[in-house]
Amino acid sequence: MQDVLKFEIDGDPIPLKRARGVKARDGIRFFDPNATDKAEVRNELMQQMRDRRVLRRLEGPIAVKMIFHMKIAKAHSKERKKGLPHYHKPDIDNLAKFYLDCINELIIDDDRMIAELWCKKVYSDKTKTEIFLKEL
Repeated sequence: MQDVLKFEIDGDPIPLKRARGVKARDGIRFFDPNATDKAEVRNELMQQMRDRRVLRRLEGPIAVKMIFHMKIAKAHSKERKKGLPHYHKPDIDNLAKFYLDCINELIIDDDRMIAELWCKKVYSDKTKTEIFLKEL
C-alpha cells in the first residue's frame, strides 16, 4: 500500500501525561490521566477509518508524519505568527507519544512498526492535529 492515510483531529493537541500513583488500602494504584482523552481521540480515529473504508491495520514498516497546529496567543499578531514554528510547551515528544498511543492497536499492530517519525508544531488559527501514515 503506497497511499497515505490522513487523519485530522480537531481541538488543542494533547500531550501525554505521566502515569500517576495514589495510595490505597492495599498498596499503590496507578492510573492513566490521559485515559478519557485517548478514548475520545480513538473514537474519532475509528469514525474517520469507517468514513474512508479503512478495513485493516497497516502492516510492515510505517512512516508517520504529525503536524500539531497550536493556538496563537491573544497578545500576538495572528497574521505574523500563522505558520511559524511553535517552540513553547507542550513538548513535541509528549504530543507525539500521546497520538502514537492512540493509533497503537487501532491503525497499526504495535508502535515498534514505526520506522520513520516526523513531527512539527506550528502556530495556526484553527487548533488541530494532522496524522499521516504510510506503509514503506
